[in-house]
Amino acid sequence: MPPKRKSPSPSPIPSSLSSSPPPALPTHQPTPAEIARHLLAHHGILFSETLGLDLAHNSLDDDLLFQWLVASVLYSARIRHHNSTRAAKALFKAGFTNPQRMAGTAWEERVRVLNENGYARYDESTSRYLGDLSTHLLNSHSGSLLKLRAHAHNDPVALRTLLKQFKGLSDVGVDIFLREAQLALPELFPFLDAKAAEGAKRLGMINPDVGREEATQRLLELACETGEEGAKERFVRLVAALVRVVLEKKVGEVVRRVAEEGEKRAGEEEEKMNDENDRKERQRRHTKLRRDARGSQRHFNDDDDASKPTQRTKRPRYKSSGHASKRFAKSTNAHEANIGSSE
Repeated sequence: MPPKRKSPSPSPIPSSLSSSPPPALPTHQPTPAEIARHLLAHHGILFSETLGLDLAHNSLDDDLLFQWLVASVLYSARIRHHNSTRAAKALFKAGFTNPQRMAGTAWEERVRVLNENGYARYDESTSRYLGDLSTHLLNSHSGSLLKLRAHAHNDPVALRTLLKQFKGLSDVGVDIFLREAQLALPELFPFLDAKAAEGAKRLGMINPDVGREEATQRLLELACETGEEGAKERFVRLVAALVRVVLEKKVGEVVRRVAEEGEKRAGEEEEKMNDENDRKERQRRHTKLRRDARGSQRHFNDDDDASKPTQRTKRPRYKSSGHASKRFAKSTNAHEANIGSSE
């Protein structure tokens, strides 16, 4: 019979195609305070800051507030926030920094600036909104948002109602404006918009079923826990960071990074504790060795003393002086004489 052919052995799978175990997921459960610190450290830049607007230290600058209102209109559209930032910067660079300049230019000029800077999808409608907004501000409030604030009697609800009268400024746009305008207008603080609340819930910083007021208070407490001074600005930065993380779809990344940071920190603390325990153990052993060495030395000295022959101590001999002998002999003779006389 012909020999049986051996079935060919399967070729080895290349190492590049072999299945490798997935990397271990971090086991540390991030706390809300840890997430807040991470957000402030890595995502806490304000949207107004990216435009070069310092609302915290220029609360009475009308033009600055107007520019932030314009930016809020741009950010409220369904477009990438990076494009909105680019378009807003281009408008301000072109001189559209106050309602007089915005209302005094042709619609086509605003369209051109928006179109050339990443805002082509909404360039025409947004150009019309900005023109109408500026005209309404000039006619109703003398071109001043500070006067609009005075007309609202510094009341947040009334201020929101007046802002909603601007054509093209939706509820989302008003939320965006109030979110960072609270740095300049203290009656708005603390303000938390829906987008920021969504981010806090998705990150596990607050319970999903809490209301806006309770969520605001909780985030304010977290902002206070991250530092001793500037709690107001930290709160606004925390809110802006929550919005930024949601817009950039980085919620999962933030949770993973915070968990990794927590594990690393826990490992460093454990290593530090182990080093301290090792130091104490070395110190304990060293103390024991010194104590044992002293005991051994005492035992050695005792044995050495015991091995030596015992020497008797000689009593010193005292020589009696001649005067003492004479006194003794004289007293003896006197005593004998007394005895003889008594007989």
